[in-house]
Amino acid sequence: MRGHDLSPLKVATVASPRWRKSLADLKLSRSRTILVVLSIAIGVFAVGAMLTSQAVLQRGFDEALDTANPASAVIMTEPFDQQLVDQVLALPEVGDAEGRPHIATQVQGSDGAWRSLDLRAISDFDAISVDRLEPEDGAWPPATGEVLLERLSLKDAGLSIGDRVTIALPDGTQYTLHVAGTVYDPGQVHPSMADDRLNAYVALETLETIGQPAAFNE
Repeated sequence: MRGHDLSPLKVATVASPRWRKSLADLKLSRSRTILVVLSIAIGVFAVGAMLTSQAVLQRGFDEALDTANPASAVIMTEPFDQQLVDQVLALPEVGDAEGRPHIATQVQGSDGAWRSLDLRAISDFDAISVDRLEPEDGAWPPATGEVLLERLSLKDAGLSIGDRVTIALPDGTQYTLHVAGTVYDPGQVHPSMADDRLNAYVALETLETIGQPAAFNE
């Protein structure tokens, strides 16, 4: 009886011409292949980083707005007092309401040019219910004769904390206020996106020093 050959079976596979050419091209152009792979990897990383940054920024922006309790509507009207605010608060459709004096003024920037400035007075900086401000640097709350600038407005006007600025009222009267600090107002955008208007905030008592009534109009 003849013995059987029990040696291992050897099978050779033949690569298709397409794969042979591809492998040959990779060997001949290693540096180019590495660059392509790196480019793809960097692109994937960049897209991932952008999406992550967007998610983080959006979450931070949403949290800032929730903390600020932004107004659903802002009404400018004839001067009124706290009694009207209380009546509005009594409406079942209204969650929060707050009255503020708002004066459209001008302020002189560091370059000497006059800029439009929305000046708002707040009764109690520690009890703001709508459009809350977040103190950033300097004094909080401002004393009489002091003004807090929104952080984007301060930078855009080229001013610094500690500066003394001149404001001009609608009747042309000018007064000097002390820049005591900056605040973050989530409801405000860069002045370049808002008709180049700046934003500032003062205590209610400061209105008397600049000859303005303390009645609400916003």
